[in-house]
Amino acid sequence: MKLKFSYEILELEDQKFYVPVEYEAEQILQFNQTGNIIFECLMEETSIEEIVETLSKMYKNPKEQIVSFVQQFVDSLKKEGYLVE
Repeated sequence: MKLKFSYEILELEDQKFYVPVEYEAEQILQFNQTGNIIFECLMEETSIEEIVETLSKMYKNPKEQIVSFVQQFVDSLKKEGYLVE
């Protein structure tokens, strides 16, 4: 899966903003640190398993908790129409 639209990353101080390149995508997006990592993984073709693997190397949370968080995040992006399979 990957993002439906292309985004450029705009960094201001300690915040990241995802600015759509295509006209069809109308919103600038912003997430917390973990959301940023997931979103940036999705900027390339990836899978939930690959994202979980990336986060597991960074966080000591149980893998089941990471899987649940990633799935919820991905589901919300799908619901809003930001992802393609």
